[in-house]
Amino acid sequence: MSKPVSDDDVAEAVRVIRVTIHTTGFPFESSTRSDNHASIFLVMDNSVDSGKSVRVTMMRNYSECKCEYAYSLSSVKDVDLKPTANVTVGKFLDLIREKKLDKYELHPDGVGCRFWVKSALQAFQTAGLVDPSADLSEVYEALEYNHSRGQPPQFSPMVAGKFLSDP
Repeated sequence: MSKPVSDDDVAEAVRVIRVTIHTTGFPFESSTRSDNHASIFLVMDNSVDSGKSVRVTMMRNYSECKCEYAYSLSSVKDVDLKPTANVTVGKFLDLIREKKLDKYELHPDGVGCRFWVKSALQAFQTAGLVDPSADLSEVYEALEYNHSRGQPPQFSPMVAGKFLSDP
């Protein structure tokens, strides 16, 4: 269950930046692979396994919410990144607004969330919110694939939406 992000949440340190690729189910009865959606979980300090996070995601609109979990049940792929020491949830949320990453329109086909996640991660890295030792290549590669339970990943080139302001 998710709730609005509170002032207390904004002040929490982030222990893990978790990129999650979710299954959204099979689009048709005859489908053999599930559709995916990508989002970012800012897992709060001391709750990596027990579970408190803020999820930032782009579907039709940008949204951020507090979750009482660190791992999503709909996840088919997670990649964890180390944040800079003592960086807070608020720093990430402020950067998203500052860089206008919340002003994004999906591709007309309804895709583009993977591109949005990659763009957000690049902004986080440029702003120094990602630990310099973190290797983003694994997450960038994961975003280039469709992931379905019980099947190997299948290459699915990332499709860009468009930012309504220059990030």
